[in-house]
Amino acid sequence: MDKNRHLVNRRLVAWRKWRWLALTVLLVGVGLLLRLGTVGQLPIHLDRWLPWVSPPTVTLYFPDSQGRFLIPITRRVGSAEATAQAAVEELLQGPRDHIKLSTPFPLGSRLSLFDFLGGVAQVHITTERPESAGLLDISRTLEMLARTLQEFKDVESVQLLINGSLLGDISVTSPRSHPIYYTYGSYLVPDANGYTSPQEAIAQYLIGPAPGSGLEGLPEDVRLLEYRFDATRGLVYINLTYTESVREVALSDVSRMRRTLIGIVATLTDFDEVKAVMLDFQGHTRLGLGQCADLLRAPQIRTKAINDEAVESRR
Repeated sequence: MDKNRHLVNRRLVAWRKWRWLALTVLLVGVGLLLRLGTVGQLPIHLDRWLPWVSPPTVTLYFPDSQGRFLIPITRRVGSAEATAQAAVEELLQGPRDHIKLSTPFPLGSRLSLFDFLGGVAQVHITTERPESAGLLDISRTLEMLARTLQEFKDVESVQLLINGSLLGDISVTSPRSHPIYYTYGSYLVPDANGYTSPQEAIAQYLIGPAPGSGLEGLPEDVRLLEYRFDATRGLVYINLTYTESVREVALSDVSRMRRTLIGIVATLTDFDEVKAVMLDFQGHTRLGLGQCADLLRAPQIRTKAINDEAVESRR
């Protein structure tokens, strides 16, 4: 009896060990598959199999408090709400609490009708105070709508009607520009221009934004040492000089440095052929005292949340 009990206990211990080993191998395997999938080595689309891993989002554009830029804000929505009409409705709600952005829409504005036909989105807005429509910045409002609806491929142009009156229209699809994402305070802001290749975009990025614009990139003494593109994997490798200025920024403002690196990745992955970016600063595995190490010398895919509203509201 004791021998049988001892044998059962041994088998139970062995089974538990194999169970934990199998679980460990499974987790490592899933992590490896995800990493390979992100850089184009495997045709993995995890969100198709596990939709709750990546909740639906829409990217809304709001003016900053000074009206200088339109800031993209990624907002999580319900599973059935990631549509062009839902995006307009979310835009009309304005920025959420604690987000230091504004909206040109008059107070009490609501979407009365969203009509989509032949690539034209007609946005019918009703306001509680009709006289407030005369104070609306039409060009800025149309640009907000066009930027917000550009992620919906079927939308070619937008017409804006307020209280039944057509105020203007704007093209959404033309011209297609690849922006450079610079930092602006706590945000990433797209500085739109017609760059034709990722290499041209990174070269222009290093030239830097216009003086006095309020936008920031890498320190001006940073140079591009190497650019490689692996077309089979869609992977861009860039090697940049590690300067004292880079170290100082990483030490004094790690949040800005992180946004800067994420902005470079967003800039390059805006091109369809680029699936991931590997950033290198002359072999350094960290910047400053270890900051941003997770973004260096490993493939980085484009973030789905440019200026995540949930994160920004906690600042």
